[in-house]
Amino acid sequence: MTFFHLLNCAALAIGPYVLTYKYTLLADYNTFWRCCQAALIYIITQGLKLLVLATFFPAVEGAETFVDGLKSCMDLVDFLGFYVIMTYLGAGRGEVRFLVAGLGWAAAELAVTRCIPLWVGARGAEFNWHHIQSSLEANFSLVHHLSAATLVWLWTRQSRSVATATLLLLANFKPLILDCIKHMSSSLVIVGLGMAAVGFGGRYLLKRFKGFPNVTFPAISGFYKGGFEPKMTKSEASKILSVWTF
Repeated sequence: MTFFHLLNCAALAIGPYVLTYKYTLLADYNTFWRCCQAALIYIITQGLKLLVLATFFPAVEGAETFVDGLKSCMDLVDFLGFYVIMTYLGAGRGEVRFLVAGLGWAAAELAVTRCIPLWVGARGAEFNWHHIQSSLEANFSLVHHLSAATLVWLWTRQSRSVATATLLLLANFKPLILDCIKHMSSSLVIVGLGMAAVGFGGRYLLKRFKGFPNVTFPAISGFYKGGFEPKMTKSEASKILSVWTF
């Protein structure tokens, strides 16, 4: 059973990469070696990023969010890697260039970050949802890198619109955004439940009490209510002004 679990995880993780290469323009243009070169550039880029982060941005206890933000800023180097791949390794149609960059980049990430844990972990377990989840995350990573490579390709083709820049920033800061949402999820759930309780309570009170009771104010004494004669007399004027007449 452990062997079948390993095969299942491997098929879930690697299968989409093989299908992407086979049923797109990559197989027609015989770009396997270019994808390998793109994977090599990924390894070099990640090594340089780790070196810079370890040298200039060491881990500080209690400032994990700040460090994660710096790491996300360093991820902008990935876009430079995409640009190098599409400019110096890509030849032919533009669609082939960003497919080579995205697939090679994602395949290298799969090999470095997921294949070894799957080989060590899935081989020794009959079934584990964690390994299935890791294999499915590899598919999302493939879509993410293909999308990022496409956006970089659009940017290099002078399509420098606000929408393209916004999507590039969202793609770059995706890990930080997801981490913030995960940390805020518990607070958001509590706030949502509180607002729902207030809403249902107000609805019950409105149904229980059909409207609000009328508020009455005490009458103000010392005010002359009238009525008035056709011609004001001295007595009437004194009552209005609340003065005594002699």
